Amino acid sequence: MNGERNDRPPLVLLRAGRERGRSAPTLNRRVRAGKLLRLKPGIFVDTRQWESARLSQRHRAYAAAIGLWRPGLVFCRQTALSLYGTPLLTWPRTVHHRTPHRGHVGVTSTQYFPVQAIRCLRGGNESTQTPTVQVPVPDVVLEGGTPVRVIVEALPYVLIDTLPHLPRQNAIVVLDAVLAGRYGFGVTVTEQGLDTAEQALDPGPGWAVLRQFADPRSESVGESRARVLFDELGFEPPKLQQELYLPGIGTVRPDFMWEDVICEFDGKVKYTRALAGKDPEETVYREKLREDALRAQGFTVVRLTWEDLEHPQQLGRKLLRTGVPHRALRGFGTAA
Repeated sequence: MNGERNDRPPLVLLRAGRERGRSAPTLNRRVRAGKLLRLKPGIFVDTRQWESARLSQRHRAYAAAIGLWRPGLVFCRQTALSLYGTPLLTWPRTVHHRTPHRGHVGVTSTQYFPVQAIRCLRGGNESTQTPTVQVPVPDVVLEGGTPVRVIVEALPYVLIDTLPHLPRQNAIVVLDAVLAGRYGFGVTVTEQGLDTAEQALDPGPGWAVLRQFADPRSESVGESRARVLFDELGFEPPKLQQELYLPGIGTVRPDFMWEDVICEFDGKVKYTRALAGKDPEETVYREKLREDALRAQGFTVVRLTWEDLEHPQQLGRKLLRTGVPHRALRGFGTAA
């Protein structure tokens, strides 16, 4: 994520079969001519479309090809997160699936997308009783537009099994999104669902820390990343989406608020989501009026961008200059 938008057509997979008028030898001749790539036996994709696809699409398409080649396979860990359409900061270069058969463990590679088929087992437990769900693979279809459906572990189990092993920003980006239902599959993960999965998996303290920090009120990948950085840099936790009434403007909900400091994350989505279809200049003008109204009420307003998130020390200095309260200064009053 990435912050990806679905502005590209889905990758189209072709399957060999006489009933489809495509014999494997015919498709293999197109592979030798460079027009097709063979992802798995009997599963092909147009070369030019593959080369123009994002890494996220390639990963999902390769997982879809494996699912078509070996029906019944259950995907897990980061591959499952990808197939659910959760926001990921980095895309896995491995395809994770769960299998009790040691003979299926190994490295599967192609010259197009090296993939390690990893045996996903917890603590040596080879049970396959984890609940599963069938999902359509995002951004990937069969010829004619038919969705490719694969089997994945139930999302609460995937979260508990996977997120503690990811960098904290990555983990919170995913957890915030799924708790809000703000991801591809779109089904909100409930507290009850997490409780049930915790009882089955008995996760360690790392998961408990992530769950306590996660907040579905974070409305974007950038806001989730920013919250993690605020905490890691030692700043007091902000209030999220706090409603304020501004004369002449109405009710607004700033992204972050500390006492008399307002912080807004300026991702590109902000200027295209709520005011879609309106003139860009009008959108910027409305944002300026909103910011002026906040300052008129005595608030200091600071804006953050993706660039700030990539440079934490620069971000920290920016927040200190604007008076965001810091834990290290707690208990120290202004000198008389």
